[in-house]
Amino acid sequence: MSEEINETKQETVVETNGSMTLEEQAAIKSQLEEEQQAHTQAETDLAAKNERITALEADVAARDAELASSREEVAKSAVVITGLQEQSTVALEKYRSALVAGHPDIPETLISGDSFQALFDSVEKGKAVVAAVSDRLKASVAAGTVPAGAPQRTEIALDGLSPREKISAGIKPK
Repeated sequence: MSEEINETKQETVVETNGSMTLEEQAAIKSQLEEEQQAHTQAETDLAAKNERITALEADVAARDAELASSREEVAKSAVVITGLQEQSTVALEKYRSALVAGHPDIPETLISGDSFQALFDSVEKGKAVVAAVSDRLKASVAAGTVPAGAPQRTEIALDGLSPREKISAGIKPK
């Protein structure tokens, strides 16, 4: 019981001195402990986030290196593609020249294209054009043909001719 009295005296003394009560001190102490735990948790979270940032920065650096390597490969591929395009152009021109030489009946202007298939197709179209023109020329020649040699001689019909015409017809050699 003497302890209770001492505590009551202490509380009274604290209250009378303008200081905090024991309950207020306990509340502040528990609040301080909570703040310290929150601070410790925040430091732990911050350390984990710093580790994550470091890992992500390393990942970004690795991807940057990959990107630089890919760009170099793209540049090398572009050089190769340019060379292949030049070779293809030369090969197409040689193929076109061979087609022109191989088909002298097709006009050179009809053989054109920017690929092997287009050149081949233009030759086929040229053949069709030449065949159509040839058929038309043959038809026009056949329509206007004159039989070979002179016609057979027949007797002159003297009926209805005047005497002068009869004399001139008789004088002509047979």
